[in-house]
Amino acid sequence: MSGATGHRLDAVTSRRDVRLLVLAVAAELLLVAVHFRVRPGEPTSLRYVLYPFVWINLGVLAAVKTPPPNASRQREAVALVLAVAYFAVLATVGGLVGLTGDPQGPLGTRFAVRSPGWGPVLSYVSPSFYVTFVPYLAVGYLSLSYLLYVATTKALSATALGGLGLIACVGCSLPVLTTLAAGVAGSAGAAAAYAHSVDIATAAFVVTVALLYWRPGIE
Repeated sequence: MSGATGHRLDAVTSRRDVRLLVLAVAAELLLVAVHFRVRPGEPTSLRYVLYPFVWINLGVLAAVKTPPPNASRQREAVALVLAVAYFAVLATVGGLVGLTGDPQGPLGTRFAVRSPGWGPVLSYVSPSFYVTFVPYLAVGYLSLSYLLYVATTKALSATALGGLGLIACVGCSLPVLTTLAAGVAGSAGAAAAYAHSVDIATAAFVVTVALLYWRPGIE
């Protein structure tokens, strides 16, 4: 295929992606409008209403545009183990799964209506553990885990293993550290960190997706 033909195909793909993204954003805004029409109430901040769609749209777009790698089964198995462990850490720190301890409220399945992206929230609470589904977190964490799987597979197949260190250290630690920011700060600092934790986590998510998508240092 000539360079000109490849460039035209890239351009068509790019235009198609933009159209699909515009349609997705329009549908999401419509969902938000309907939600607040049916459930009146002013949102605390417009950006908090829109942040979940940044996670969902960016995560899905990056994952769809990242094809599965061609590698040996051994390398794929190693990458898969790391990706599953990564998702488990994010899900635990992000509050999607965990030990119940002293459960507050009734046990069993719970359902809560929230602003689109934040909800609907579906959770199951048992005497020993809980599992919660929050749409934007589930989609975001799954996207990051898939991107880490691809990046790790490519790093294991490359000669420059330094690229794997960059992806593993930055890609894995950044969302975890920002999620923990509110919990480890001192009293006044904790309140300030918590107030902006969604802003910080969203910025960290965007940076991490970019790093795992473009994979600097890895061919």
